[in-house]
Amino acid sequence: MWTDFSGRIFSLPDLNLITKELLGGEIIPCSVLLCSFEGISYMLCALGDAHLLNFVLNTSNGQLADRKKISLGTQPITLRTFSSKNATHVFAAFDRPTVIYSSNKKLL
Repeated sequence: MWTDFSGRIFSLPDLNLITKELLGGEIIPCSVLLCSFEGISYMLCALGDAHLLNFVLNTSNGQLADRKKISLGTQPITLRTFSSKNATHVFAAFDRPTVIYSSNKKLL
């Protein structure tokens, strides 16, 4: 588990591996967050080089799909959820603080 750069989904309470997604490259993930926007579940993975990977998470089988990667800045990112106006948002703290939210079922 500590020998590759991957995101993994485990079942609870037995911690059986459900899915493993190789993140690519040699940059360590700094912050991983499972969240839901507009009824769609996501796994957000912030890397140490300020890239953010996001995946759609199928909550019924634990599979990850629709991988997207964006660059947000130059410093490591920390992810935290917060609520505003009855909606979930994610605050990405780093050299360029950013709020991640969903509009029309797309992350912005």
